[in-house]
Amino acid sequence: MRLLGSSQTTQATYSIRWLSADGIRDYTAKEFETRVDFEKKALSQIGIRPGTKVGIRGDNSFLWMVSDVALAELGAVSVVFPAEFNDHALEDLISTYGLSFCLLSDAAPKNGQTRSDVATMGQIDPNRHKTSAVENDPYPVTDDDHSFVFSSGTSGAFKGMVISQKGILDQVETFCDALGITGEDCMLLFMPFSSLQNRVMYYGGIMRNLDIVVAPSTQLLDGLKQFRPTFLVAPPIFYEAVEKSIKAALARTPAVARIALFIASALARTIRIVGGTSTSSRLLHSVYAKAHAVFGGRMRVMVTGMAKIGPSTLEFYESLGLPLVQVYGLTECGVVCVNTLSNNQIGTVGRPLAGNTISIADDGEIVVHKDAPQTSRFFHFEESSEDTRFEGGGVYTGDLGHLSEDGTLTLVGRKKSTIVGHSGVKVQPEPIEKVLEESMLISKAVLVGLDNGRSLGIVLQTTRRLTKPELAPLENDARNIVGSMATSFKDHLRLSVCDEDFTTENGLLTRNLKINRHAVRARFFEGAPAA
Repeated sequence: MRLLGSSQTTQATYSIRWLSADGIRDYTAKEFETRVDFEKKALSQIGIRPGTKVGIRGDNSFLWMVSDVALAELGAVSVVFPAEFNDHALEDLISTYGLSFCLLSDAAPKNGQTRSDVATMGQIDPNRHKTSAVENDPYPVTDDDHSFVFSSGTSGAFKGMVISQKGILDQVETFCDALGITGEDCMLLFMPFSSLQNRVMYYGGIMRNLDIVVAPSTQLLDGLKQFRPTFLVAPPIFYEAVEKSIKAALARTPAVARIALFIASALARTIRIVGGTSTSSRLLHSVYAKAHAVFGGRMRVMVTGMAKIGPSTLEFYESLGLPLVQVYGLTECGVVCVNTLSNNQIGTVGRPLAGNTISIADDGEIVVHKDAPQTSRFFHFEESSEDTRFEGGGVYTGDLGHLSEDGTLTLVGRKKSTIVGHSGVKVQPEPIEKVLEESMLISKAVLVGLDNGRSLGIVLQTTRRLTKPELAPLENDARNIVGSMATSFKDHLRLSVCDEDFTTENGLLTRNLKINRHAVRARFFEGAPAA
């Protein structure tokens, strides 16, 4: 798959800047491509050919990016293991997935490097390393295969997906076109490269001649301030955390200043209607300069959509003049729908990208049809984790939604998260959770079925530790909201309030940052049977 030399201009002008604890390292496009050529030659010398499967394991590094692009340019097929596979023996991974060779990031665990078919990135020695023969490959490749990746579904279990070369190239073109991404932009990456989305991002950066900056997740805020990017893709949990911080700072602002900010925001809304978004944005940037500075002060477009985000968060950023848009996609399809800066319909995920057709099945499931889906097929996954399927030329997403007359898509929830009461009544938790999260005191709400459908569990994550006088009305309001929207459960509600963050570390979020409802039920309603 050709990535280098495919930019829209005649000369590669992108740069790569890397932030680490040791400082910033800069690479020009020429330096990067020279290193890629060097790795291509080394890989070729040890027997890597088009269609050869090569494992990649380890944390982000410059050489990770170099090796990935080199393999793509050779037509080899990468099998990328997330951090959860770090404790798996290399010989098991090599035999299970039919690998001819395995590359470990310079930040990866060093076990297994005595093997001739395992090397650290950038340290391939043709005199010591060679590919191993694969007999009876359990997962043979096709000419269109780019990479084998692993994704965790809403249950947290992994499923394997084979990524299409055509799908990747289509994704880069349609997504960048929809958001107007050009060589004038600078994108910041901070999430693991083992997540396909982030690799697609830097492929797009290379092909569109963007400046690419990379920061560890632990230094993200430093990276934003130092690199001052114009384009950022991040999960809702990040934007929600920054929202909480900005609100806390605004709360400490004197009353007179808060009134002035309110008036300025109202004026900006009026200007947006009368004079357009450009003048309004400049005014808000000036008024909320400190908030803009958190993101570097040059942000042109911020994107989210990997998990549920409340409309109140999107409205908050809009009120500051910070351009946050929600999109919809999944690994099987790539990004499917986007809100744009010129048509940002909060509460929806926007309209389909070019080449995508959306339909709604009789049961409300979203079905995507496209000529070049990002995933061509599944491999090695547990049946219980499979909530998406290919059928009749379409991708049945497992998501529920509805379309407006102009083709705008609104998400309702997940089919698998539907709570079925013991009487057969079905409750979709996401719409109720959205209403609960409109409270200024609630940062996250999660509903789970309990007692074999006889009761409903409500978990409220508060923005801070509340006092007893604050808790009583909050709990009462929550019970009233849920009782009115899920009437069959109104007399059978169980409530739990916490101020603990939901993270992948404590298991309350899956690896792809979605709510792990099984873990939430076990943590807050231990011993209660599921609905």
